[in-house]
Amino acid sequence: MNKRNLRLGLLAVLLPALAAPWASGQEAPVPNAADALKPQPVKLAIDAFGKVAEIEVRDLPREPARMAIEEALREIHYVAAYTDSDGTAPGGFGQLNRTAGQGEQEVDRRAFDVLIRGLQFCLWSGGVYSPLGGAVYGLWREQASPFPADLAAAAASAGCRQVKIAGGEAGKPGKVILAAGSRLDGAGLAEGVALDRAADLLVKSGVRNALLSIGRLHRGIGLGPEGRGWLVDVPAIDTTAPPVDQVWLVDQSLSVTRHDDPFRPLDLRSGQPIRGNLQVAAVAERAADAQGLTTTLFVLTQTKGQQHLGALQPRPAVHWLTGLSGGAPVESAYRWTSLSRPNSAQ
Repeated sequence: MNKRNLRLGLLAVLLPALAAPWASGQEAPVPNAADALKPQPVKLAIDAFGKVAEIEVRDLPREPARMAIEEALREIHYVAAYTDSDGTAPGGFGQLNRTAGQGEQEVDRRAFDVLIRGLQFCLWSGGVYSPLGGAVYGLWREQASPFPADLAAAAASAGCRQVKIAGGEAGKPGKVILAAGSRLDGAGLAEGVALDRAADLLVKSGVRNALLSIGRLHRGIGLGPEGRGWLVDVPAIDTTAPPVDQVWLVDQSLSVTRHDDPFRPLDLRSGQPIRGNLQVAAVAERAADAQGLTTTLFVLTQTKGQQHLGALQPRPAVHWLTGLSGGAPVESAYRWTSLSRPNSAQ
């Protein structure tokens, strides 16, 4: 399986053990020892990032599948904890935020991976997205209409250069220097990194056919239950209506960012919300790339977004719904017809 990140051309203390948070999915009872050795669907879920994180494995016997899923879900839990901007995990975003301006700090590898990938998207997008947007998001959470001077100061603290990477070998904790007044926030990217790390653990456990999901973010491994991939929905703006499209994911990821999401991306160059994009869906190999793209492209106009997409390798596929809330949305796409979809001619 190809595990490449999108090439953006810019940057080639223990938590308590989880106390059985698993919510069982559709698991068939095992009537005898022989059946226990046969591959069968196993699905488990936990709460993470304020959403449901769910994993289904279809190509392992029940017990090995359960163990692999629990390890992967535990990793998702840890990524969520370490990237909580107010969290207490040592070396996590919360601790780094509280020590901003105090020199070099050690950062947990999970949080470090989110930060590095976020900085890549920050530089690629010209600062539209940034993993340092915590001060901007904080203002909008606290106030219906923040003062322009406050927004300007918060946006300045979100600049890509407000954090310095002081070190970080593969697999080891990183070292960063966060500028005073800047605030890390993994919203819009950390879920994707969590799914990728979980998927890598599943593959190491021998899984070759699985679906991982956090809300409207999905990563498919292998050919799915029908041998065509994992079928996932691209929702309509009216969520009570049938999906606007469906995609078969084969070793691919799908992210959907919408105007009515609890986390709505802002233009971190100005700190202001944008109008026009109602929904952006993107398919890429890794979940962090797909989510980073929808977070960034939701803020950019479609024309500017397509200009940015042209230099990416491997090339993603993107679907836009634009317009004003309440009006009929307008569809547009970039390489969307290259995907395997039930309603396509493929």
